[in-house]
Amino acid sequence: MRVETPAGRAEYAAAQRGFAVRGQALRADLLALLAAWCPDARAEAPAGTPQGR
Repeated sequence: MRVETPAGRAEYAAAQRGFAVRGQALRADLLALLAAWCPDARAEAPAGTPQGR
């Protein structure tokens, strides 16, 4: 993928959107498992931060 061209950047952006969509389903599944395993877990913590800290 040649990101230095307009077509390459568009292809890259489309791939990133696809990753984000598929990641949402995985995140939802993981949060459901975590909630079942540890009901006191803070599911509202922003992504990439340990328990929102």
